[in-house]
Amino acid sequence: MNRLRVFLLAPAILVMGSTFSPIELRAQTPGADTPVTASATPAPPPGVVRAVLFHSPGCPQCTELVHTDLPRIQAQLGAALDLVVLSTDDDYGDIAYEMAEELYLEPGQESGVPMLVIGDRIITGPGPIRDLLPVLVQTYLAEGGLDWPSIPGLAEFLAATRPTSAAPTQVPATTEPAPTYTATPAPTTTPTASPAPTPTPLPPPGPIERLAGAPIALLLVLLGVGLAAAKVALAWRRRSA
Repeated sequence: MNRLRVFLLAPAILVMGSTFSPIELRAQTPGADTPVTASATPAPPPGVVRAVLFHSPGCPQCTELVHTDLPRIQAQLGAALDLVVLSTDDDYGDIAYEMAEELYLEPGQESGVPMLVIGDRIITGPGPIRDLLPVLVQTYLAEGGLDWPSIPGLAEFLAATRPTSAAPTQVPATTEPAPTYTATPAPTTTPTASPAPTPTPLPPPGPIERLAGAPIALLLVLLGVGLAAAKVALAWRRRSA
């Protein structure tokens, strides 16, 4: 395919962009649930390197690279790497893949997927991509960043398919801080036990008290004994007289 065909295919890419979305990478870090995405702007902000990876779902090496190696690299580089993954099984991905080879593949260089396009160079094979991508990102960061490869229609396609980051919600500041209230704990009183009064020892009861407290039957017995003793004494006196 010559360069004229490349530029003639560019308008078709914009039409396909409405029905295709690139793959979103998820950084494999503990608790990381947010897709790694970035807004598609005409030029990268300082400190961002942008690249395109082409893969095929039927390629085992591509699957391992996309789902294992790239998330780890993305987590390592963070927002400094803006990487879009396109499948050659899709209409747009296949056309963009052919255009990238036409534009950047050097004579005698091996082609095939997985294929990374970064700047004006192509890297093929999972091993070279895994090893060289972090190094190239650091190199281009030192130069101020890198925009998308100059594949015709790529920037427009990404602008139509990639989600834009929403503006952060502004929380109005309050003029006065809300009053805070501290509950004063109620005083706790520990009841003190009053000492038990010491009983005063009472004097032993006398004969009258003992007699008054005796049962009625006992009193009757004592009364009978007394009467008998009186009769005996009276009879004794009569005999003596």
